[in-house]
Parts: sequence; C-alpha cells; structure tokens
Amino acid sequence: MTRDPERVRRRARWGFALVLATVPAVYGTGMLLVAARPIAQAGEAGANAIRVIGGLGVAFAGVVLVAGFVQLVRAAAAFGRPAAIATTGAAVGALAMAVAMVGSMSGIVPSSGLGGVLGIAGAAGVVVFLAGATVVLVIWSAAPREATPSREPWTGSPRFATSRARGFAGVAAFAGLLVVICLGLAEALVWGPLAQVPGTSLEELYAGLSRGGVRYGVSFIVVWVVCWLLAAVVLLTLCLWPSSARGSLNRLLTPRRVLLAALAIGSLATFWQGWSTFSLGMSIADTLPPYSGGRSVFWGMYTALGQAAFVVVILRVFIPGPAGDGSRGGMAPAAAASA
Repeated sequence: MTRDPERVRRRARWGFALVLATVPAVYGTGMLLVAARPIAQAGEAGANAIRVIGGLGVAFAGVVLVAGFVQLVRAAAAFGRPAAIATTGAAVGALAMAVAMVGSMSGIVPSSGLGGVLGIAGAAGVVVFLAGATVVLVIWSAAPREATPSREPWTGSPRFATSRARGFAGVAAFAGLLVVICLGLAEALVWGPLAQVPGTSLEELYAGLSRGGVRYGVSFIVVWVVCWLLAAVVLLTLCLWPSSARGSLNRLLTPRRVLLAALAIGSLATFWQGWSTFSLGMSIADTLPPYSGGRSVFWGMYTALGQAAFVVVILRVFIPGPAGDGSRGGMAPAAAASA
C-alpha cells in the first residue's frame, strides 16, 4: 500500500463524489428533456435545441464519470496492479451500462436497429462491473492496514453554532421546503393535468374523471405532501430545540449542515413528487383525449433543479476540503506536518 494513505483517501473520495454525482445529473437532464417534448414537437428549431441540450448534458456527465473513475483507479493502484486492473474493469462495465441506458432511453439507437447490441452491451457491463467490484473488495479487505496520521481538531472556524444561528437556519430551511412542497402540489393537481389535456379547463378536466379515480390518484399526492412536510417539521423542530452553548445540537446542526439537510430533503421530495402523480396521470390518460401521458415543462425544471440540489449535497459530503481543513476531512496543519 502507498506510504501516503491520506492521499489515497482523498482520491477515493473525489472519485466516489464524481461518479455518484453523475446519477442525479443524468436523471435530471433526462426528465427535463421528457417534459420538453412538446417544445421539440412544435418545430424543427425546438427539436434541434432539445437535441443540443441533451447531447451537451450527456457529454458533460460522461466526462465527469470518466474523471471519477480515473481517481478511483489511481486510489486502487495503492493496493497493487491487480486492484487497479479490477477497478478499471469495473469502470468499463459501468460505462457500458451507462451507454446502454442512455441509448435505450433516447429512442435514437433502438430505432436504428441497434437495440440488440445495446442489450448485449448492457448485460456484459453488469457482469464485468460486478466481477471487478468483487475483486476490488476482496483485495481491499485482505490488504494490511497501515497506521494513518492522527487528525487534530481544526480551529480555523468555530465548531459550535449558536442557538440563534441554528434557529434562523432552521426557519429559512423550513420556508424553502414549504415552497418546494407547494410548487409540487400545484404541479401535481393543476399544471401537470392541464399539460396532459391541452385546451381543457381544470373544471372540465376533473369533471370528466370518475370520482373513484380522482380520489385514488389524489391520495398518493396527499401522502407525498404529508411525508415531506413531516420531514421539514422534524428539521425545524431540531433547529428550534433549546440547547446549551456547547450542546450536541449546536455542534451537529451548524447553519451549513442545516442547509445541506434541507437540500437533501428538497431533492428527494422533488424526485418522489413525479411518482406520486403517476396514478392520477394514468387516470387522465385512460379517460380523456388525447389519451396519452405527458408532463408539464415546469415539472421538468422542478425535477432537474431538485437533482441539481442533490448533486450539491453529494459533492459537499464526499469531496474533501483543502489540507488543514478538518471540517471537511482534510488534515490539521500539525498532523500534516508530522506526517
């Protein structure tokens, strides 16, 4: 193993951060393109714009994914050549799965008669990825552990928030989450249904649906609202709960961590909002012309922004700070000097 385990740890964290960040980035871009289909169908200019945006998004995500795997391979090289080769194999398998998924979702490659090739590439990618990841785990678990440099508390900034700062951060986070929930509710009950049935008023739309279908579909939306409103209330309660100046809540819930928690809750809420509207959307598609599914353009932006927030959370949690920043996984100056 390398003589600098801190460098290995930092490379691994960078690699995991970049690889994981591509998942919500690609999903958010895909959902934005799905919601923008009416724009693409309106004319050639709109279709070309959507193709360019989608291509740029996928290309950027591919570059980030490759960069993340490069960092993971460099970190695995500290355990010897077999670990580096196995990590490279896992990376190639993951890239094959990503290409197969993006190609099949785009609809372009299957229409060209290469659907079978995509299926084979995806299946082979799964096998290669699992094999490489298993080998890496075996090598890592069997490798001898070296002593790592001790870490000292970083004193560059206060480690404890004040109760007042924690309370203000909690109120701001709760207000932001309320906006997210209200916008999601409006999209689920108003903008989304109207996008499925263009030219129809909201009253006519709901009058054309069966009472049971509306009740069943709306129940899922209500569950979504209750769950994420409860999560926001729990965060607000923890932020307003009394604590001593150096109590555990003031140490745990700094304003920055409260913001990250709110971003995580909001991004998950936007993700599940789309699933909560599935039943009502199916009732509309089965009952009213043009008898097809669809999403509002606002839903695409809503989901994409939520996934962008999740990317921020991933990068903030995994990417280590500069050396000496003990608050983000870096070494304290004294420990770095002794190493």
